[in-house]
Amino acid sequence: MSEEPTRVAGGASVAAAEPGVSEEFSVWVFGGATHWPVARHVSALRAIREAAIASKLSEEFGDTERVIITDGGDCTIFEWERGKGVIWPQP
Repeated sequence: MSEEPTRVAGGASVAAAEPGVSEEFSVWVFGGATHWPVARHVSALRAIREAAIASKLSEEFGDTERVIITDGGDCTIFEWERGKGVIWPQP
C-alpha cells in the first residue's frame, strides 16, 4: 500500500518512498553565514515535511535563505530559496 503524495509549497507533490526502502535523507537550513541541520537520517516523507515547514517559517520570520534536502550520498535532491521558491537541481 503506498501513501498519498505529499503536497509542498507551490502545490508540487512528491510521492513517499516505497515501504521497506532504507534511503535516508537530511534537511539543512542556511541563513546568514551559517547552516544547521533540521532533520538528519530521516525518511523521504519526513524530509519533505521538515523542508516544507522550514520554508514556511522563513516566510514568517525571514531568517532562512535556503533549505535543501540531501540523500545518503550527500547529493542535493531538493532546494528552496527565499524569493525564488523550489528549485529542482539539474541532473
